[in-house]
Amino acid sequence: MALGGQHVVFTSELDVAAELAAGQLVFIPGRDRGAEPQEITVAVDATKPMGPIVKLVSERLIAVLQDSLAAARAAA
Repeated sequence: MALGGQHVVFTSELDVAAELAAGQLVFIPGRDRGAEPQEITVAVDATKPMGPIVKLVSERLIAVLQDSLAAARAAA
């Protein structure tokens, strides 16, 4: 909708990272008292030790998200 030029979209920076990196959209941060920051969580079985795959997936997820946001912010 925002790409069509007739609408404003309220979403997260990460949701439109590709469009931001391509220069198609501009992100304007909105602030609201009491609003919680967006989080991504990895949930695992608390009764079992955390295996190496959990660490690997978590580290890769963090890297991909950081790279996506960095690319989006560099285009700004």
